[in-house]
Amino acid sequence: MRDIDPSSEENKRMQRDNERYVGGLKLQAALTKTAWFTFGQSHVHSVNGITFDKDCVVKVTSNDPRETMFQTFGPKWAMQYDEEPDMSYYPRGVIEL
Repeated sequence: MRDIDPSSEENKRMQRDNERYVGGLKLQAALTKTAWFTFGQSHVHSVNGITFDKDCVVKVTSNDPRETMFQTFGPKWAMQYDEEPDMSYYPRGVIEL
């Protein structure tokens, strides 16, 4: 897990990669995807003071949501879903990343 400084060159590169230029207009890439992720019983993470664990679902919208999860949590998460899972199993609800 690591934080990316908003002013860093890596963040600027990621922003450039996420933009397209069409007819001289700068447009946000239409290729973004949304995915939902869950954690296993022993997977507990703390990111910026927020706890991510078995009782919540992470919603990620990006060009590559799975890669975003690996960059943020490493391999310590359980499942990826293309639509929101049955929330009756996740009492803490959805946390957007």
